[in-house]
Amino acid sequence: MQGQAPKQGMLPHDHQWAIRSAFDNIHASLFLSMIEDIRRRLSTPNLSATLLVAAYEIYSNVASRILADRQFIQPRSNQQYPLDINRAWYFISLLSSGVLMFIHCGRCRARYLAVAACNRKPANLQSKPFSTGNKCN
Repeated sequence: MQGQAPKQGMLPHDHQWAIRSAFDNIHASLFLSMIEDIRRRLSTPNLSATLLVAAYEIYSNVASRILADRQFIQPRSNQQYPLDINRAWYFISLLSSGVLMFIHCGRCRARYLAVAACNRKPANLQSKPFSTGNKCN
């Protein structure tokens, strides 16, 4: 998809990656929000490979614009996008199975990802007023 050989090794399997930093959470939330909106608009609960690739292409287009102005975003490694297609596919399955869930900011109503088991809020977003009150230690 990016003109490079695929990464070697295991698929990403860290379900808390999206809540470790606000930067990662924004990217994961953006992609999964796109998937959820596309599925709702098409009235299809199933995810096809075509839908995954189309949603990832939309995400990469939006992410490239976000990353273009790096003065407002923390520097990243050589990876082009923080959310690669393997991790994106894995997060779709976590969202579908209920491991991850969306929570809404009480102020701006934006959707952010959280771990459903404990409603753990994303790092660096703790000061935002979320609608859930439970916290993990």
